[in-house]
Amino acid sequence: MVKVSVIMPVYNCGDFLNESVESILNQTLSDLELICVDDGSTDNSLEILKEYESQDSRVKVFALNHIGGGDARNFALKQVCGEYLYFIDADDILDLNAFEDFYSIAKSKNLDFLIFKAKKHDVKTGKYFETDYYNMKNLSNFVKDEVFKFDDIGKLIFSINVTPWCKFYNTQFILNSDAKFRENSKFHDNKFFWEILFQAERIFFLDKFYYTQNIHSDSLIESGGKSHIDAIPVSNDTIDVFIKYNQFDKFKVNLFNSKVYHTIRRYDEIRSEFKELYFTELKKDFKLLKCSDFRNNLYSGNKFLFDCVLIAKNYEDFNNLKEFYEVLTNNHLSLGEKIEKYKEWYDCLDDDYKQLFFDNPKSMNIYNYLVSVIVPTYNSESCIENTFDSLLRQTIGFEKLEVIFVDDASDDNTPQIIDELALKYENVVSFHLDKNSGAGGKPRDVGMDYATADYLMFLDSDDLFFEDACEFLHDEITTEDIDIVSGTITKDGENVNPGFWEGTLTDPEDSYQVRSNKLKEILTDDFSLKINTIDDCESVIGNFGFSSKIYRKSFLLNNNIYFPHSTVAEDSVFLLSALLNANGIKFINKLVYYYPQRMEDGNESISYKITKESMINRLNSYFKMFLISLEKNKSRIFKKYLLFNKLNYFINFHVLKCNLSISDLLDVLVYSTPLFWAYVNYNPNLKIETASLFKYIANKDYENALKEIHGDGIKNQKDIKVAVSDEFSKDSFVPKFNMFVLSWESWAEQMGSEKPDLFLFKSHDGDEEIVNYCNDHNIKAVHWDEDSGNLNDILDSINFKYIPDLKHLVLFYRLNDLKELNDITNHFHSINYPFKHLKMITCEENLFLSNTILESDLANLDFDDNYYYCFADLNFEFDEKGFDRDYKKCIDLNKDEIKVENQSD
Repeated sequence: MVKVSVIMPVYNCGDFLNESVESILNQTLSDLELICVDDGSTDNSLEILKEYESQDSRVKVFALNHIGGGDARNFALKQVCGEYLYFIDADDILDLNAFEDFYSIAKSKNLDFLIFKAKKHDVKTGKYFETDYYNMKNLSNFVKDEVFKFDDIGKLIFSINVTPWCKFYNTQFILNSDAKFRENSKFHDNKFFWEILFQAERIFFLDKFYYTQNIHSDSLIESGGKSHIDAIPVSNDTIDVFIKYNQFDKFKVNLFNSKVYHTIRRYDEIRSEFKELYFTELKKDFKLLKCSDFRNNLYSGNKFLFDCVLIAKNYEDFNNLKEFYEVLTNNHLSLGEKIEKYKEWYDCLDDDYKQLFFDNPKSMNIYNYLVSVIVPTYNSESCIENTFDSLLRQTIGFEKLEVIFVDDASDDNTPQIIDELALKYENVVSFHLDKNSGAGGKPRDVGMDYATADYLMFLDSDDLFFEDACEFLHDEITTEDIDIVSGTITKDGENVNPGFWEGTLTDPEDSYQVRSNKLKEILTDDFSLKINTIDDCESVIGNFGFSSKIYRKSFLLNNNIYFPHSTVAEDSVFLLSALLNANGIKFINKLVYYYPQRMEDGNESISYKITKESMINRLNSYFKMFLISLEKNKSRIFKKYLLFNKLNYFINFHVLKCNLSISDLLDVLVYSTPLFWAYVNYNPNLKIETASLFKYIANKDYENALKEIHGDGIKNQKDIKVAVSDEFSKDSFVPKFNMFVLSWESWAEQMGSEKPDLFLFKSHDGDEEIVNYCNDHNIKAVHWDEDSGNLNDILDSINFKYIPDLKHLVLFYRLNDLKELNDITNHFHSINYPFKHLKMITCEENLFLSNTILESDLANLDFDDNYYYCFADLNFEFDEKGFDRDYKKCIDLNKDEIKVENQSD
């Protein structure tokens, strides 16, 4: 086996072929094979290849009829024998040290494939130049030097170019993936790329240029031939791959807009003699997509072009419509000039075309909106009118705002209300999610994808902007030319919410009096604070209120800053990421946003609904914030200024106010332990009222934590005393509580001396008298049968507060290790192992886990069938027993055998 197999499809490249072949054969890593597939060339390409084959045993030449580059590559894949795999086009050049670098990195990092950068060379002018498509700068800024997979980078998957020659592959991974290039197609790369991307677990971006693409008149992509029509079915192939890997719903906005953009771009590139045929095929394809879901997910410009294809009678009409659209989107023309041209042109239209513009005035993006305001809605019929009125009254001019409503599957009249507003106002659009996402994150992300203005603001459907909010913030951000400008928030409609500046400008570890005095010294009506980055004033990381701010849209998109979906506190995750990445932030002491608390029955804000699920979701958001701070090397600042505030809020407004069962609350406390542990270890000298609760949770002292929450009167499960009326009842329950059987002759004396917490009875004669006794003496009496479940279920059904038997696993590693924390949260937070029945087996003495069994003790362990066991440690090597440390090991244990299975994180 050689180290690298190189596949080179060849078709009429005689003028460039020698240089391309030499760039492979002269690599500093020489252990390679070059598989050349001549695809029916009519020039001297095959002769050149045969000459190389006769002189160098590493060259293998195959000659095929002209079937296409994709088919040639698929054929060559069957011939490879290298450890790694590379594709090169026969008219391009690879740097001579490329394979040596690629092989070393791919091998050491155990990669599925590696991505690198390319530059272009204009053969005619001799100039070299870079493009965004091959630079992938946004991807580089996000992943840096980390190994990643597709779901780590979100929408940045669309910033990776699909060309195979910008990648270096593990051969076995490619063969196992069963990915193939599209046959009989010019654009054969797309399907292959998406197939491998969704299957790869370990990808790395090498931020260097190694490849030169020669641009010349004979280049396949540059020629504009009839084969450009392939772009239409290829765009559908891409959508099919996303559907295959269950990624369609997540990325359909990007997919739909990419389809329209790229198919029309290929129409522009194709030579004039093929435009009529291309347009005919494009119209057939678009007609199949004429549905509200497709069209409603298009950005304004793409939506207009999509409509033009459908309504144009022929390709010449389409050319005219498209030409007019380009005039209207010309930034060098004023709004007045665009409107005049629009009027002149509109008068010349026939009725069919007038109908297009009459139905879709918003498609014509001629208004140059200054700010896009995104409003997520859910069952908002009682408040949406007031919210919209605050937009109508904006001093910036309502017509200069783009208002984007995104409804989260409301079941009241909200969808009809926002649709009516969208029909009435041409600068208003409405979107509707098919399923309720459970929080505002997904609707806001949909709005961000649609927004056309350069600046974004967010408004909840039951909140209000002050009348000059948009104008004031827009003037500030454009004047300062920075990424974020923040005003302030009020909850009473008049005064700045006191926590706003307290969180921004003071140290949370100071006493209340110290913080109050500091604010009095520095806060004036005209106070403002401008910083370049968070390092200039660390305390601003504690600022809250993402909706009192205006954001530069390009800054958010370039840094891949979006809201997490289906979780509460999603705004905190978004804001933290924005603050940590921003270059230029300004805080101004001016009210811009009114946020009324929604606590009335039936009209609660999602943030205030306290359930076990919501508390776990909130903690997940805090975990994500911790990870973001670790990625930016700001974990110390996060713990000092933000983590305390979040955990203190969680304790006071969720833990102490919730009405969960003790069992559910215990699960929540266990889940939260890593965060409390991180803060208490950072600041062990807490001096707040809830300091003891912080420490109990951090130290896994859940018994005292629960007593702190519910009072000393709460009992441990083992201390609950239960009276039963017969031996059958006593033997029917597991676990065995502290039970005793009543004697029919002396039950009253027993009840008086034992003082049980609970009496369980079946329908026996005499039970009624005992029940009456229990009622008189404040003892719970419960009728039960075989279908009543276990005793825990019975206690929960009568809301009996007790502390369950503590058999919980605390799931965290060393929190200063980003990869370990990421692994543990991603893995264990996404599966349904029952906390109370999970133990960890490890060879690490210093692993911070409460229910841990050392590997050395396995031989002496009496395995309990009621438990799940999991193998984990911090080493990533092979030990003498052959455990692969690249994976967590799930161990299915019973009394006869131990079965070890690899389970990917």
